[in-house]
Amino acid sequence: MSEAVDLPAGFEALLPFVAHWAKPTRQARLEARLVSSDAALEAFYQAGLPLLEPALAYLDARPDDSDPRNQRLMLMVLALVQAALAVERLGDQEQGHQVSHRYFRYS
Repeated sequence: MSEAVDLPAGFEALLPFVAHWAKPTRQARLEARLVSSDAALEAFYQAGLPLLEPALAYLDARPDDSDPRNQRLMLMVLALVQAALAVERLGDQEQGHQVSHRYFRYS
């Protein structure tokens, strides 16, 4: 597996989502959410939710780690927040929210 998409052992279920979601800024993760279909959001959410607590525990044990795999895992945890917002809170309103973001940009 190439270093560009590698994650720490135990988090392989997130690998199919790395290219789309492992973005370095909150704005980039928001934009990844806004271009995602409901099915894609749900798939990422379902894959990531069971790994959230293990990922947080894993990352908490390595607070100063500069390993790119661990940094990528942190980005995936942060991206899961975006997917959870769409799935848990917005639900069927997410598509309308995506449309409004095309016209209004928030900083």
